[in-house]
Amino acid sequence: GFTGNNSGRRGQQRNNTSLNAVTIFSTRQAPPEP
Repeated sequence: GFTGNNSGRRGQQRNNTSLNAVTIFSTRQAPPEP
């Protein structure tokens, strides 16, 4: 969702690899967000 995309972009700016991996995976899979 939009929240996942925003979190992913923020994670990239912060160079947070762990957050990036989760957000990128969720963005590719596009799972239903609660």
